[in-house]
Amino acid sequence: MTTSTAKADKPEIPLSNRPFSIDAAALFIEAMSAVTQPVSVVTAAAPDRPFGLTVGSFVSVSVRPKLISVALNNQSLTLTAAIETGRLGVNILGLDGTATAARFARTGVDRFASVPWRWDQGLPRLELAQIWIPCSLRSAIAAGDHTILLAEVDDVTRVPGPTLAYRDRGYAAAQKLPAPEEL
Repeated sequence: MTTSTAKADKPEIPLSNRPFSIDAAALFIEAMSAVTQPVSVVTAAAPDRPFGLTVGSFVSVSVRPKLISVALNNQSLTLTAAIETGRLGVNILGLDGTATAARFARTGVDRFASVPWRWDQGLPRLELAQIWIPCSLRSAIAAGDHTILLAEVDDVTRVPGPTLAYRDRGYAAAQKLPAPEEL
């Protein structure tokens, strides 16, 4: 028996049946853009030099031990710095972080030039991060054009308030829904 959660008044149209032609990679990218992700800036440091980039692949993995993962493009200097030093920081942005997220997603610019930040536990910490998570690298796993970093959480700092999300190629605020009624 299968169960469908699609509403009767809004039929679900599989991406493969839509009236336009796109290749498999583009179809995958289109489908994944519909998945809501937290907006995070991953930072790392080489000797006295900060590195960072916006990622949409932050995941909480385990509580005991406290582990997180992020996936970084193999061409990223932030990835190189994290692997060389064994350290990375995760700056989860709040609703006021859209300009910062966009800046850290660009290439060819000094991403830290106009963004308030400071050194914290040897890592660049963005001042407006809603949640700050400095980590020690546990392992790096090759995964196609990205590398998945599995890291142990050294500390967590949280400022109350909603965090920034990304969905359908735009920034969003995740809203808490009322708890479902018991069946």
